[in-house]
Amino acid sequence: LISCPIDMGKGKTFEDKMRYRKSNSPNGIQKDASPALTNKNIAQLASEKSRIRRSHRKTHVGLFGDLGSELCRKLIVGAFVIIVIAILLHFGVEHSYTMRRRRQIYTPINLPKMIGLNENGPETSSDLFWGTYRPSIFFGMSHRSPHSMLFGLAWVSFDGKSMQLRHHCTNEGDIKSYNWIEHDGRNYGIEQIIAGNHNITVAFVKRPATPSGGDWSARISVSSVDGSLKTPSISILFYAYLPDSTRGRIQSYTNGNELKRLRGFTQELGAFQVNFHTAKSGTLNPTHLAGHCPREDALVAAISSGLMLREDRRSVFFTGDQVNLQSRGMTMSGLPTNLWVMEVTRPSIRPARRNSSDTNVNDAHYHTDPPLDILEVEFVSQASTSSDAVPLVGSRFSAALNEHSKRFHEAFRRKFSHDSRTVSEDQMKLSRMSLSNMLGGMGYFYGTSLINSPLLEASTSSSKSKSTSIPSVEYWPAALFTATPSRSKFPRGFLWDEGFHALLMARWDIELALQSLGHWLDLLNMEGWIPREQILGWEARASVPPDFIIQSTTAANPPALILAIDDILDRLETDMTKEEVALFDRWALVAFPRLRAWFVWFSTTQAGELPTTFRWRGRPTDNPFQLNPLTLASGLDDYPRASHPTTSERHLDLRCWMAAFARTLSRLAEHFQGNSSNSSSFGVEEYRSLEAQLLDPQLLDELHWDEANGIYADFGLHTDEVTLARPPVTQAPRPGQPMPQKERQVLKEPQEQWVSSSLGYVSFFPLFLRLLPPNSPRLPSLLQRLVHPALLSPHGLRSLALTSPLYNHANTENDPPYWRGAVWININYLAVEALKYYAQHPDTPPQVAEKAANLRKRLTATIVDTVLNELNRTGSTWERYDDQTGRGLGGHPFNGWTALISLVMTNKTNKMQAGNKMR
Repeated sequence: LISCPIDMGKGKTFEDKMRYRKSNSPNGIQKDASPALTNKNIAQLASEKSRIRRSHRKTHVGLFGDLGSELCRKLIVGAFVIIVIAILLHFGVEHSYTMRRRRQIYTPINLPKMIGLNENGPETSSDLFWGTYRPSIFFGMSHRSPHSMLFGLAWVSFDGKSMQLRHHCTNEGDIKSYNWIEHDGRNYGIEQIIAGNHNITVAFVKRPATPSGGDWSARISVSSVDGSLKTPSISILFYAYLPDSTRGRIQSYTNGNELKRLRGFTQELGAFQVNFHTAKSGTLNPTHLAGHCPREDALVAAISSGLMLREDRRSVFFTGDQVNLQSRGMTMSGLPTNLWVMEVTRPSIRPARRNSSDTNVNDAHYHTDPPLDILEVEFVSQASTSSDAVPLVGSRFSAALNEHSKRFHEAFRRKFSHDSRTVSEDQMKLSRMSLSNMLGGMGYFYGTSLINSPLLEASTSSSKSKSTSIPSVEYWPAALFTATPSRSKFPRGFLWDEGFHALLMARWDIELALQSLGHWLDLLNMEGWIPREQILGWEARASVPPDFIIQSTTAANPPALILAIDDILDRLETDMTKEEVALFDRWALVAFPRLRAWFVWFSTTQAGELPTTFRWRGRPTDNPFQLNPLTLASGLDDYPRASHPTTSERHLDLRCWMAAFARTLSRLAEHFQGNSSNSSSFGVEEYRSLEAQLLDPQLLDELHWDEANGIYADFGLHTDEVTLARPPVTQAPRPGQPMPQKERQVLKEPQEQWVSSSLGYVSFFPLFLRLLPPNSPRLPSLLQRLVHPALLSPHGLRSLALTSPLYNHANTENDPPYWRGAVWININYLAVEALKYYAQHPDTPPQVAEKAANLRKRLTATIVDTVLNELNRTGSTWERYDDQTGRGLGGHPFNGWTALISLVMTNKTNKMQAGNKMR
């Protein structure tokens, strides 16, 4: 054994241990020669081995420790990078998703368009190209185009104190009434305006079958309402306006200060000519104005800029040149002329004198002067000017007007048959005028809606912007051809109103109705939402306060368009020509996917917490001034709902709308199945199943029937013990300082319950929309409720019963009651039609059918008398009617759903078809 430590440096050693090798010795092993092993050597060896192990351990630990620290650092850095990348990817994906969702808000749905790109143009719809499509003014002509040339009427009268320029529809000052006496929606119309003692009659006639949308002529006549009274002078103004966006050109021709002719050209109209024909006698010398107007909402300011008072201080005239409007914020210098105004003044007329030969001095005989045709305006397209066509003025105008009027009356008698034994001549006039007012109130609008979404609010709240304005984006530029509720108060499109409008339009002219419905369905965005109020273009926006222009994508509106579709389906086989049926079939094939997308939007965004329940979104929870939080989305605004909005609310009317919607989709799918060999592509079974679920009367009862009170109702967190009271003040307000506004006070804690104390329109939606089977055990109870004096007033069905806690209560200190007792004709129409349906259905028990028939007859007579009496008293139909007095309330003239009174008076019975029977 040889111990031979070898220095390896840095304290490291290596020992050459004792070696053994084979030898020829007896034990086969020969030992190497080595010093003798002693105890001291052994101790040294053990100590050295221990030191070597410690040295090796230190070396290995240091080596791998360094390697471990480096690896750990790399792992930490790598993990951090991965986390950062994951976070960035997460926010990137979320941002991309949010941006995609935001784009869906203002992007049209990817489905075939209802209205083709050129369908509004003169080539494909020549008889609808020109029309009275400016409902907000007393009379105006335009064509269905984003860049239309505009024509309009204005007048200036002297009321003894000041001069008044009238242009936009209003009920102020001396304006007593304005109604379309006749209007067929296409070819002609006659409007009567009563302003003071002036009867201004405007008539227009179109010459059909001419290129570029047809020629037209308009006549303005003036007479005295009462010849026994003095009639002040009146200056009639008629303008032609070529917006800069048309990129057209016009040359004017004058004779002295009289405007005789305009010749112009635009891409859509081609070459055209406008001729002005003034009365030969009975008027003062005509004058005119030529100037520039930047936008259509500035027309009144532009026209007023050139008006001058005559020496008699009773009438006006134009100097011919427009004065500079720089002081009013507009500069006209150097801008091209795009506005021409013709002025014709009729002098004042003294009362007619008693004939000198009359011997009875107490009998004064006065005469009403005949209408004086003050001005005729003729628009002539190039095709007519280059041919031998005679001018549509004078006697030719009168002959054409009479011929169109004759056809209108014949068509009206055919399509709106009335029982002469029960309908008076005055009622017939009301019916014709109601239809004419709706057709004359149709408008063509183009522009962008301003919309708001929670996605926009979220991005705004996360930004550092300090702006307090509501975030909004613009919808895509779109056109809308629609009827309007009221030319004075609501001269624009409203979604759920249009469903009622289309009922009347479809009965008169199905193409008009389908065109309107198609334009509305083209407003669906990628999410399946339609803005409920359409404020398109400068002229429309000028009449709406800025705070009400923005539409929220969370706000629904009743899908009332289905009412018109259902009515058309009812009449396809019995009341329509083959051409009309084919037109509807083509329309419905394109409309069906859009209706389905709309239904899906309702089903997902307005769903309740329980299956097949629904609730209107948008009820405020933080407004201390509202007695009952508004439900604007429902269309019934202040109709009482649960006093404390929660996500567990169940709204009866919305569920009924959804059931009716499912029924319409099912009927359309079945209609397609009957006309197509491939029924599976329309999902007939799917919609039948959906319809059956939502129309299940047992499920409806479970969700909305209040057994204790025997009525259908909403459900939610509710108390009737609420009131408006002014908060206590510590000191009296200083002079001129207003008192604190009244706030809601809850006198009793709410609890989840039926909102059945608010008996009214909502309670009867299952009946009004004909969702109940004719043999339903609920029908007798509902009919008994309807006929009770608390609900059935002498003037029609009240919106809220006399016994309801909030009957006729204002919802805030400054807002009068709206749907809290007043009589609304649209809901009364639904009631009349539902009563007719159940009275005539063969499955209705005889006693129930008799009750329904008697109530329908009584209700029809009541609401017809109410509307006619107010028309005779005020010259207008109204938005709603006072349930106690029958007096008109709200906007007037109301040419919207109040015009349904025309359908109420028809005696056509509903043909019972398989598609309309309750399943």
